[in-house]
Amino acid sequence: MSSFFSELKRRNVVKVAIAYAVVAWIIVEISSVVLPALLAPEWVHRVVTFLILIGFPVALIFSWAFELTPGGLKRTHEVPLEQSTTAQTSRKLDFAIIGLLAVAVVFLVLDNYVFDDEKSASSVREDVSGRPSVAVLPFINRSASEENAAFFASGIHDDLLTQLAKLSALKVISRTSVMEYRDTTKNMRQIGDELGANVILEGGVQRAGNAVRINVQLIDTENDEHLWAETYDRELTTNNVFAIQSEIATAIAAALQLTLSPEEVTRLDQVPTQNLKAYEHLLRAKELGELATSSREDFEIAIEAFENATREDPEFALAHAEKSLMQSRMYWYGFDRTAEKIGQARLSALRALELNPDLPEGHLALGFYHYYAHRDYDNALKEFTLAAEGIPGSSRVIEARGFIERRLGHLEASLASLDRAIELSPRDGELMRQQAQTYGLLRRYDEAKRLSDLAQATSPEIIGPYLTAARIAMFHNGDTTLLHEIARNPRLDIGHLQYFFGWEAAFLDRDFDLALKYLSKIDVDVIESQVAYGPLVYYEAYTHFLAGEAERATEKFRE
Repeated sequence: MSSFFSELKRRNVVKVAIAYAVVAWIIVEISSVVLPALLAPEWVHRVVTFLILIGFPVALIFSWAFELTPGGLKRTHEVPLEQSTTAQTSRKLDFAIIGLLAVAVVFLVLDNYVFDDEKSASSVREDVSGRPSVAVLPFINRSASEENAAFFASGIHDDLLTQLAKLSALKVISRTSVMEYRDTTKNMRQIGDELGANVILEGGVQRAGNAVRINVQLIDTENDEHLWAETYDRELTTNNVFAIQSEIATAIAAALQLTLSPEEVTRLDQVPTQNLKAYEHLLRAKELGELATSSREDFEIAIEAFENATREDPEFALAHAEKSLMQSRMYWYGFDRTAEKIGQARLSALRALELNPDLPEGHLALGFYHYYAHRDYDNALKEFTLAAEGIPGSSRVIEARGFIERRLGHLEASLASLDRAIELSPRDGELMRQQAQTYGLLRRYDEAKRLSDLAQATSPEIIGPYLTAARIAMFHNGDTTLLHEIARNPRLDIGHLQYFFGWEAAFLDRDFDLALKYLSKIDVDVIESQVAYGPLVYYEAYTHFLAGEAERATEKFRE
């Protein structure tokens, strides 16, 4: 036996084993850093490790069976002992091992003290609110077939935002503000500056049959450094989809050195439905809901999609809550002002809370029912407060509180809430417009104008900031110029409100003939909006009255 071990040493098998082990360790460590940054799938690292393990016995057998001589590689038994070069090879292996160990030590020092310090420095940077801020860019849809359309990737993205919003120590930029970066060519620093984000998560979703792949990477916006990356290959089930979202949220928290409370961990691990078809219906419905802004038909299509989800899984509390929110919105925006529609919103919200009393979206839905149906601001505020306990980082919960506070006359509190909402949704022109209106109510017109101008620059495609700017100018110093421009703009698509704003401008200018001409173009019996509510004939009567036409005014007032 001793002669066998002596022969192992003579043939340098032991030193080859040591050198191989050091090289293998270096390769494994480097691949664990490089492969995630290249978004390589998990199996690539496993394959590298497997090949290294397989290669170890091969290297030992090779060093036992062969010897490198001046004449080339020969079988060991063919080389006479007196001509053997194993002694020289041994010295070379000594130097190689020393060199490799030095490389390993340098790598350990860099990994433990330099790389980790840089990661820590980037991960602990915080914004002015004292919290790290993350923006999740829209996920790329990498699915090939029409069956796996973009709504699935969009839905996963939206759900992940909700998961992250459950973490109180994290500031999560809203979906509204990140959607404009879907196909952006801007670099990470530019996006981070515009959104106020310290880190950005980007990734893609690929669905094929009963399998799903989601790859993500977390990037420091200041130095474009990859903080973390992972690829998830799983069977397509609701358990797996939500497990992936939970794992991503937990990994981001770890990368940013955040400590999660037991309650937050529990919330992250919740699975709202076991029914994959119901979940798919919900994702499609939420996507349709985002588009439901301009017609009754849009709302009806979205609500039908939510009902598909609740029919597929009657105990899907989240789907009931989201359906309630859509029904309330349809009522509030005047597309269906019936008691039946708002009654459906109430029943949907109550059903959601019956199934899951702690569901934040359920409390949000019930809060909007109280708000939209009855102007019951106290009960609405109570429900929004309960919703905020479950999703403290949700901009829509915070802005809802701001709107209620404004209606209660708590204008400074409303400003504070809407400021927080704008921090989470810095590219939301509609939200800036709402804040501009609040400044207007406080007669802080310079700040109102600044925000309405910013809203127009941020969201030039929406009309709301344009209308707010016109009304702020009117209230500030009686300037009706913008109101007249709105009334004369043929490209606007705001129905009878366009002529109502024209009436308002002419009325304030005491041009009563023009004011009546605008009213004659209105084709509804009741003027209904968030700035006016009343029968058309009332506005006609009032205009005739101030024009000094008492008889005509009396006739209209009687109507």
